[in-house]
Amino acid sequence: MWKHSLHAVRAIVMRLYLSGGGVLLLGVCFTSMLLWAVGVVILLVGLVIHLRYYRCPACGKFLDRVTGVFCSHCGAKIR
Repeated sequence: MWKHSLHAVRAIVMRLYLSGGGVLLLGVCFTSMLLWAVGVVILLVGLVIHLRYYRCPACGKFLDRVTGVFCSHCGAKIR
C-alpha cells in the first residue's frame, strides 16, 4: 500500500472538496453542464481518495472524521 501521512491525505482531500465544490457552483451559476460535470468528478475523486487512504496506519480501519491522537478502533497512536 502507498505510504502516506494522514495529514497529507487530509490536505489533498480538503483541496479537492473545495475546488470541486467551487467548480460545481460555477457550473450551476453559469448553467454550464461541462463545469457541473467537472465539479462532480473532482468531488468524487476526493471522496475516493478519502475513503481509500484516510485509514489507521496500525489496523487499517477507516478513521472517518477522527482528528484525535489515537485510533478509535485499536487505540494506536496516529501520526
